[in-house]
Amino acid sequence: MSLIYQFSWQRNGGLAWGHGAEIDYSPDGSVHYRNPRTGPGQAVSTWETANHIGRGPFLPFLRVGGDYILRGDADYQPSGSLGIALTFYDRSDAVITNDLYQDLEVAFTVPTGTVRYKVELISLNNNEFTFRSLMLGTAADMAGVTVQSDLQGNRLQVDRPDAQSSQVLVLVASRETVNALPVTRAATTFYWWTDNATRANQQDLMDFAEQRAEQGLLHVQAAGPDTAPLAELLRSRVNEDGGK
Repeated sequence: MSLIYQFSWQRNGGLAWGHGAEIDYSPDGSVHYRNPRTGPGQAVSTWETANHIGRGPFLPFLRVGGDYILRGDADYQPSGSLGIALTFYDRSDAVITNDLYQDLEVAFTVPTGTVRYKVELISLNNNEFTFRSLMLGTAADMAGVTVQSDLQGNRLQVDRPDAQSSQVLVLVASRETVNALPVTRAATTFYWWTDNATRANQQDLMDFAEQRAEQGLLHVQAAGPDTAPLAELLRSRVNEDGGK
């Protein structure tokens, strides 16, 4: 099974540039960041594979020689004032490559010898923006994909314009800093976070599933710890036969 990965903002104070910053967290998982002290080239948030120190989060494994796309979702002005830096390290923790991209969409190939890597959100003379996520996947899985979050932070919607006309609802575990999301080939895939709030009150999820089923066949998949019973319940409510 192919996976795409969603990176959320780090809440670890050591992995975000907080000196003089105002950081507001919204229910949908987005972050509004303001810092007049942020200068050009400053990394404002970092995602790094755990090294010998054992720091997290644990970033997804990337195949050496593989082609990937990393795409950021953020609101900012002016254009070109946020970028992404990618650093790859070898077994001795020496830097193989360290590239700065003046855009929030990056296509890259993993260099030979890579053991771990680091992703940084870089200010290119920007001191205020709203950040939602980074999405990482193979070039094939990310081609043409668009992503949007709902305002309540319950779900993520992934659209594939060239895919078959179908819709899938995937139940995933509660939101983490790095979320692994199974790839479907549906035209629209909804990933719903089944956190404690959802388990305690399932009505919003039930209503959403029924509304989507009215627009066409809705396939429901379980893709997280203990989500299978809830997926089965949803299938029974939308008369779905468990197809995938």
